[in-house]
Amino acid sequence: MKGHKLLTTVAIAFFAFLFTSSVFAAENNGNIKALIDKIKGKDEAARLQASDELVKIGKPAVAPLVAILKNEDENISMSVIGTLVKIGEPSVPPLMEALKSSNSFVRTGAVSALGKIGDKKAVDPIIPLINDRDSTVRAFAVEALGELRDPKAVKPLIEAVQDRQTRQQAFNSLVKIGKPATDSLIVVLSDDNENVKELAISALGKIKDPKAVEPLAKFLNNGDENLKKAAILAIANIGTQASVKHLAKFVEEKKDVELRNEIITALSKSKTTESAKALIKVFRNPDDTLCLEVVKHIADCGKAAVPALTEGLKDKEERMRFFCALSMGGINDPSVIQPLLKSLADVKPAVRVAVIKALENRGDKKTVESLKKLLTDKDENVRKAAQSAIDKIGQ
Repeated sequence: MKGHKLLTTVAIAFFAFLFTSSVFAAENNGNIKALIDKIKGKDEAARLQASDELVKIGKPAVAPLVAILKNEDENISMSVIGTLVKIGEPSVPPLMEALKSSNSFVRTGAVSALGKIGDKKAVDPIIPLINDRDSTVRAFAVEALGELRDPKAVKPLIEAVQDRQTRQQAFNSLVKIGKPATDSLIVVLSDDNENVKELAISALGKIKDPKAVEPLAKFLNNGDENLKKAAILAIANIGTQASVKHLAKFVEEKKDVELRNEIITALSKSKTTESAKALIKVFRNPDDTLCLEVVKHIADCGKAAVPALTEGLKDKEERMRFFCALSMGGINDPSVIQPLLKSLADVKPAVRVAVIKALENRGDKKTVESLKKLLTDKDENVRKAAQSAIDKIGQ
């Protein structure tokens, strides 16, 4: 008898649950329909509020949202995509199915949402859309593959660079995938299309894979100035030790100031003796403003620049010795002191003043006795500079 009562109680509870669930589902469906209507409306505030509510509902709201991706109103489409992206993983299977739709607006919205959600399960279904008959779908498919960053997309994206309408986006997506795309991009450097080659060069510079330096260097002696400039900038951006020997050849570039500045910055970042040697060449340039800018960059090389600057202090050209002395003043390392002290005897007053200023910047009290000897120098500017340095170091 007790068992019979228990079964009856369980049955009643079960049917009550079914009834409650069906009522809840009906109410939920009603809510979803009302919220979808708001999404399709013109009131932006109401659309945003409806989107938030649909995100809370989650999976049950996905299918109704996917169904209105066909709407041609851009604001509505963006709202639907944004909502599906916030719902996240539950949106993925219906969106992948929507990629097969005959409606291009649906395919575009679905591929856009999948790229933003970031689930790599979507990579294989998206790849065929690179060849979609609709150019907008193709563009969004290429962009989505970049967002998903899966190496298996490299080959189809390389093919997409031949499509003028998706070319730039294809290269952008390859950059997002990064080093797995390097080998394929190096192959593209041999493409017959100059624009394709230039974009491939730029992409390799952004990826910064050291293995690309030598293939890029082949363009440095190229007759095409655009390809040459693109290669220099790419090599500068990669910024490895291998980059230095190639960039050093162009550090005295006179025609393109922007390009020269890029090279100078790249060389200073490498912080090697070789890069310092290349930068010092600029001191032969008659442009004092440029030379002073390079002084700052050589300081970034730090101790590695000292051997090259020490050699520069012995150069036969006064301006070379002058700017090398100034450069040493910006390097915070004790190894600069002895070369500077030796150069206090330079035959040119301007160089002696530069050396004094460099020692003043270093502030080493051990240099004061050497500076005192210049208080009787035959040149007034040297005497004044020596006194100023002694006063400052002694404080």
